[in-house]
Amino acid sequence: TISNTDLSNDELWSKIADDFRYAYENTPKQQKEVGRVTSYAAASYLARVLIYHAYQQDAQHNVTGIDQTMMNEVLQLTEYVMGSHYILEPDFANNFIHGSYENGPEAIFSIQFSHDDGTFHGRLNFSDVLATPQGLGCCDFHKPSHNLVNAFKTQNGLPAFDSYNDEPYDEAIHTVDPR
Repeated sequence: TISNTDLSNDELWSKIADDFRYAYENTPKQQKEVGRVTSYAAASYLARVLIYHAYQQDAQHNVTGIDQTMMNEVLQLTEYVMGSHYILEPDFANNFIHGSYENGPEAIFSIQFSHDDGTFHGRLNFSDVLATPQGLGCCDFHKPSHNLVNAFKTQNGLPAFDSYNDEPYDEAIHTVDPR
């Protein structure tokens, strides 16, 4: 319920970091169930937040300095994670292969999907099948946004800019640019 404009950039990054810091300090190193947050996952995300927060910028977003204290904390957090049971996959492609490679040694925090709940493939997002060569289980990109679909609406053979975002595309009443 807090607006992004109510807090400064530094205050926002600090709030995000505080959440990850709490998780890092209050979650176990291992969980019984795969996909549950661990202190290693929280440390990884906290390090990432601190890297972004450490870069000090002026009003034009030019980097004016780097907070060395934050960068030292990033170093400590990443050493903590690298000193754990996580290692790099012997073959980078294994990170993207569905099946026996899921939740491999490089997967610090992976979303788990449901199973045995009566749904086909456990409530997966089937847009993945059309978007990636690997099919299900990876990446989830190349989906058209509502904005992109509206960009192709036409009226009398010309782009329909007057109703661009006024109403969603409906193929029963709208035509589209054939390109």
